[in-house]
Amino acid sequence: MTLHILTFIIGTFIASFFMTLAERSLTEKKSSLRDILFSRSRCTSCGKNISPLRLIPVIGFLAARGKCTCGSKINFLYPLSEIICGIVLTASVYINGISPVVIAEGIFLCNSLVIAYFDIKFMRISNLSIAAALIISIIIIFLTANPVYHLKIFAITSSILLLFGYIFAGSIGWGDIKFIAVISLYSDLYELIITLESAILTGCAAGIIIALLKTKNLKIKLPFAPFITAGLFITHFAGNQIYKAFIIYIQQY
Repeated sequence: MTLHILTFIIGTFIASFFMTLAERSLTEKKSSLRDILFSRSRCTSCGKNISPLRLIPVIGFLAARGKCTCGSKINFLYPLSEIICGIVLTASVYINGISPVVIAEGIFLCNSLVIAYFDIKFMRISNLSIAAALIISIIIIFLTANPVYHLKIFAITSSILLLFGYIFAGSIGWGDIKFIAVISLYSDLYELIITLESAILTGCAAGIIIALLKTKNLKIKLPFAPFITAGLFITHFAGNQIYKAFIIYIQQY
């Protein structure tokens, strides 16, 4: 129980950091990297610095009763994202056991959720969010027994993605390409395949439904990062079961 409480708390702080990192990098275009990483958080309405107490995930929101001292409402998305990421990290440890790799992969999932949200909001992916994902991926592969294997998958996947991006320009965003490439860095081959297949299937299904319901035209533009993230979740929590079921199916024929 204590372990799960601790992982939940860690998840809330991680979500707070990733949300701030992505939002600042996408909305404060003239800010330096130092300002994005180390400047004080401010109220978007009055510009006042937010007190350290109110920066504590979830608790700060509750203590402030969802409002700044100027009376403006704090976006409920912030505590909600913190709670969700706390649950994700806790679920990851609960299902897969406690280990440095599981923790790192859970943190990667939290960052992926943030990437997905801002891709929906701005149709863009923050380069700093990708950089954070890259750092986590590098940590994961050096915690595994065979980092060279992962580097090979990364090199092959990146080459294919770059070629695809240039040949079919506009069919997929460069942010999505970088996101998938970073995922390939720490994934086993079967995990990468499951992630991409899940992303494509869910993306196509959602795109067709939205197009038919709203526009009656199949030519629509959707953010792809949410579906990549959905694929990541499927792989992380059910990838081994899917792979084993596929092997059993193949052996029958």
